[in-house]
Amino acid sequence: MIKQIKYWLFLFSALLLIWLPSLHAEPGNFSYSSAEKTASAAIATSSGYLHGIVVITDGTNSVTVDIYDNASAATGTKLIPQWVVTTSSSNRAQSFSIDPPRKFSNGIYVAVTTSGTVTYMVYYFEGL
Repeated sequence: MIKQIKYWLFLFSALLLIWLPSLHAEPGNFSYSSAEKTASAAIATSSGYLHGIVVITDGTNSVTVDIYDNASAATGTKLIPQWVVTTSSSNRAQSFSIDPPRKFSNGIYVAVTTSGTVTYMVYYFEGL
């Protein structure tokens, strides 16, 4: 009898671990990240939450990043302060995490400025 109780408690606990994240999730389309981008670009076109950004530089040139609450242009409300990503050959990747996530209403547009090359990915939750 005790083995059966332990079995059912274990099974119930395992199911909770599987179901709880989906119960907590907001409705909408969750995107783990944007595709890799190499220039200024529109990332999202509706409302949601911005979680962060990862920037990979060329190892020589710094990158200036501005993220706007806009679906198509580098104008409007900035979602984060202007971020200057410094770089070195041994530290090319940097991230900017937002906790709690920042609400955006119109979309996400990322403007990047550099004299070198850059790759970045944006993490967000869209569709709210």
